[in-house]
Amino acid sequence: MDDLDRHRHLELSSWRQAVCNAAKKLILVVPEQDGGEPLSPHPFWENIVAAMGLSEEINIPDMTVSASQLRSGDGHLLDRDISLEPVAENAAMEFQGQWNAPAGAIGRRGKESPSGMSQLIKCPLAWVLNHVLKISAAGSPALSEGNQLIGSFCHSIVEDLINESRTWKPEDAVARAVELFDARLGEMAAAYLLPGMEAEREELLYRLRRAVSDLFGRIDGAKLSVLESERCVERTDAAGQTYRGYIDISLEDAKGNPVVWDMKWSNRSKRRREEMEKGIALQLAAYCWMLDNDDLPAFGAYYMLAQTELISSHAPWLPPESVVNCDLKATWEMVRERYEAIISDLMDGSVEAIAPPDDGEEENDFGSGCVFCDYGKVCGVGYE
Repeated sequence: MDDLDRHRHLELSSWRQAVCNAAKKLILVVPEQDGGEPLSPHPFWENIVAAMGLSEEINIPDMTVSASQLRSGDGHLLDRDISLEPVAENAAMEFQGQWNAPAGAIGRRGKESPSGMSQLIKCPLAWVLNHVLKISAAGSPALSEGNQLIGSFCHSIVEDLINESRTWKPEDAVARAVELFDARLGEMAAAYLLPGMEAEREELLYRLRRAVSDLFGRIDGAKLSVLESERCVERTDAAGQTYRGYIDISLEDAKGNPVVWDMKWSNRSKRRREEMEKGIALQLAAYCWMLDNDDLPAFGAYYMLAQTELISSHAPWLPPESVVNCDLKATWEMVRERYEAIISDLMDGSVEAIAPPDDGEEENDFGSGCVFCDYGKVCGVGYE
């Protein structure tokens, strides 16, 4: 855990840098209101006042000019007259759905990933900005939280379990998971060590124990062999495009058929089940195609850690409640055809940006990519 005093000193040091780096003059802006709510000066202003021994009655008024003074033309500050120049108001940026590039400027990626394919289908412009122009969002790195934090934490523990042994019995896996939980909590989910988080920490441990027991119980009950965790797989199609991805849990059934289980942590499993029912489970379809062959077809499934639920394509060793009527081969062919069509447009110089549908409009069958997109201020959808 960060030392709070040390963190405070670091924060104060970051405030000082702007002042220390000013070579000739320094102008500080102090908003009086924000949305009608009164604002106080930044805490660093108190440090400046104290360091310079400024007086609220004499010094500060002499070195201050208000916005109302500027608007009235009385902008006199430190022996300088400050004049205002009118600026024409720009029209609000509107969403631009079609963008153009020189023909041949955009090409394929050497190795495409399932997540890259998903981004391309949901919004070609976002894919170009990300993978071709290499433009990424600027900002301070933030610690993950909520389901993202829990999912990453539990995922890492299951990965460690599989790396340690391929033949866990459920009860032994749970006992080891508890040890890993205690060892890893401080480095991966330190928020659960804060005062007042005791109940949440016990709840998280309970859910992890439940998920690990169910996961390895299912593997044992279906007589599946665990091959690897985070297995890197790739395959090149007939057109020469290589696809690569990382499988959470790579398994094999008694006949040697490849089995792919992709672990997810979310509040509800409904979305993943609908993906398979609608034939848009792109990630599973891609992984199964990479491992598939005519003699030994691959089976794919989502394992929902929070719900201890398996959502799978047809597999003879699974109970009916775990099976969804879907054809992952057909999903892959559909996705690849769409991917190739979009790539062809991009190579011709036509780049489409896809905005969320208006009321009454039909949504992209893969959903909108705008929810977690960093480029809304580029295409204009972020201004609407």
